[in-house]
Amino acid sequence: MLRAAVALASLLALALPGAARAAPALDLWMEAGAGADGNPGRVPGAAQEPRGFTMLIGRVRLRLDGDAAGATVKLTEAARLYPGVRGADVLVSRLDLVGHAALGGGLVAGLSFLATDSSDREGLLDRHSLRGEGSMGMRRGRLEGTLAGGWWLFTPRERSLRPFRSGGPEGWLRSSWAPFEGQQLAAALGFSQAAFPGWEALGAPGAPARTDRARHLAAEWSWRGPVLATLGWGFTQNGSSAPGGDFTRHQFTASGAFRLPLDLTLAARLALQWSSYPDPLLLAAQQRLAEGQESLDAGEARLTRRLAGLLEATLSLAWYRAKGGTGVPGLERAVATLALGWRGGPDW
Repeated sequence: MLRAAVALASLLALALPGAARAAPALDLWMEAGAGADGNPGRVPGAAQEPRGFTMLIGRVRLRLDGDAAGATVKLTEAARLYPGVRGADVLVSRLDLVGHAALGGGLVAGLSFLATDSSDREGLLDRHSLRGEGSMGMRRGRLEGTLAGGWWLFTPRERSLRPFRSGGPEGWLRSSWAPFEGQQLAAALGFSQAAFPGWEALGAPGAPARTDRARHLAAEWSWRGPVLATLGWGFTQNGSSAPGGDFTRHQFTASGAFRLPLDLTLAARLALQWSSYPDPLLLAAQQRLAEGQESLDAGEARLTRRLAGLLEATLSLAWYRAKGGTGVPGLERAVATLALGWRGGPDW
């Protein structure tokens, strides 16, 4: 994936006027630690025995900042290993690319690309995903509007989940307003379509092919001041040609970060979902796919203290839940981690 990152960074620099002449800035991040997991196998139903694990995260980020354009490339590799627990190890790779260019007259063009690859539970939850988007925005004072379009792909690799491989186009109309310094209100309206090319292999009742069409609404408030805070709400209405594929989902998110005495920093995030499936025919598979599609309930808190030099210590607590339903037990998981991190950048 490193070669892909370099190639895409070069392409992004060529695609955005002025980015190729921008000054590069490189920073690195490494984190190693250990912890305890209350459900290492992500098994639905009854409580599991907590088990220990070790973890390692590495990140490389390259920023190109010019007068009228900029780009950021970020590659992250992460591993969590559970000694003596079969099927619990996790390996994750993630590549992010974001670029923008001011075209004059308040117009701003943007490009973004995201690729992830996960190896999880001895192949039971192996998956990769891709998402690309191009956008054109207009800024006028404290107002901004953006029209965006792109394509996405989600591919689970385990045999019984391969029929849920899906992808298709999406389009968004976004707007934002900054009423006060450091604050922003944003709203978005989106449409997406998903094709499931391997649906016939599932053998589910109904049509052998599946196509989903969804409408999305989102709103968010953010504040960047003494405290970094964000509150968001999202709604999705999905219509499917396959029985059991229809659903509606509300999502609520909240996050914040602020400094404490003794050179401590506390960051926290909460994500809650309410989904309704009129026909829960596919509920069991949707629960297994929830982690890869980021539709889990989650609560996370991270307390960090800067140590000598470029080192910092971190204590993280996390809770995750996938709701169950008729005949499908729910899944819950709590994780605690203590880690030591090293950060290097332009000023190291």
